[in-house]
Amino acid sequence: MDLNKFKPINDKYGHEVGDMVLIEVGKRLTSPVRSNESVFRVGGDEFVILVKQIHMESEIELVVQKIVLGFVPKFAAKDLLLDITLSIGVSISPDYSHDGNSLIHYADVAMFQAKKTDGCDYVIYSPQV
Repeated sequence: MDLNKFKPINDKYGHEVGDMVLIEVGKRLTSPVRSNESVFRVGGDEFVILVKQIHMESEIELVVQKIVLGFVPKFAAKDLLLDITLSIGVSISPDYSHDGNSLIHYADVAMFQAKKTDGCDYVIYSPQV
């Protein structure tokens, strides 16, 4: 997943505010995950959540809804209240990827598709994406 329009926040308010937002993002992403799942910041404003034992697309939708709802309250940083949104790409193993690198690659492809689709929070990777 990738934060939408994070660079303008960093540019306008400075890296201190940007860092405060990233710390809060980490907290909000960690909150809805189960103990056997992991949240990683892979660089800049990009994050990965490894979710295990999902068997149906409806379960993926529940996870995504929890994440998106966690971003509804505005982010407080210094005297600012900021709207932060996400674009989320989902890839599923073993459906389209069997190793970590391809899993992240396909999630990235889906995430960029979500970014192109106005009002879309997430896209699940399929070969048609």
